[in-house]
Amino acid sequence: MIFLNILFFINLFFIVKDDYKYREVLLWQLLLLVLFSFSFVNEINIFNRLISAFSTVGIMFMLSFLIENYIVYIKSRFTDIDINNTIVIGEGDYPLFFIIGLIFEIQEILLCIFLMAIFSLIHHLIYIKLKKDEVPLIPSIAYSIVCVIVIKNFYSVDFLINL
Repeated sequence: MIFLNILFFINLFFIVKDDYKYREVLLWQLLLLVLFSFSFVNEINIFNRLISAFSTVGIMFMLSFLIENYIVYIKSRFTDIDINNTIVIGEGDYPLFFIIGLIFEIQEILLCIFLMAIFSLIHHLIYIKLKKDEVPLIPSIAYSIVCVIVIKNFYSVDFLINL
């Protein structure tokens, strides 16, 4: 099990590196990452974890759809930028959302999405400073997954219930 966890983190590192460098990730890398993520699942009833994973992907897809349409509306009202190529969440991000739903409980999923938003904001501010157009989302998702795994193993995330 620990060997598969190590392979998960190594593969995640290379996916983040490729997304920074090329703005795309190979399909086989994502599939391997999904397979390695099953090593974190320690429940007997895998069916519940799969329902959680697919639900997370669906929720993030709908959220992406709403945000994308909102951004297109704002851009069309105030700028002359081509709005047909506006993409909020790329296709490579959804397997990582599947992994989030697979290995985390609901409180941890919410914490992961919150951390992803913070890391995305930091990336966006850095990319504005560097005057780059696209901000990769996979690194933000990956950082939030790693942070929640560390928090989950060293601390309890039950404090989210009391919020």
